[in-house]
Amino acid sequence: MGHYIIGFDDDRNLILPDDSVTDKTQRWSYIVENSSKIVTLLDLCGDDKYFKATAFGVSSSQPDYCMILIDSTKGMTQMAKDHIALSISLKIPFFIVVNKIDDPSVDFKEVMNKIRNTLKGIDINRKPFVVKNEM
Repeated sequence: MGHYIIGFDDDRNLILPDDSVTDKTQRWSYIVENSSKIVTLLDLCGDDKYFKATAFGVSSSQPDYCMILIDSTKGMTQMAKDHIALSISLKIPFFIVVNKIDDPSVDFKEVMNKIRNTLKGIDINRKPFVVKNEM
């Protein structure tokens, strides 16, 4: 499990200690002391064999949101469905991020349809909202 913090000041500027501070405790102290808003990120396991560790990490940390990362080359896996179910059972709002969408072997529309169908399923019953990035 990875645990990270990001700090921001009142003007939403990123707070970073000087590059010479390499000790994690000192870096975190600097961020906490100089920030008006702190975002905590937990990087938990995505592999089936570590699901218990993921469930423990999520349930013990009580996050505000869960980001579920879906590899577009693999699509909607059982593990992604399990992570969604975990978020729902713990009443933690979640959002899904799809990566590797530029891979030429990926049928992005098919991947998105499978995600939509999963979220609309009877056990989950969530309405997907797709955020589009026009570039």
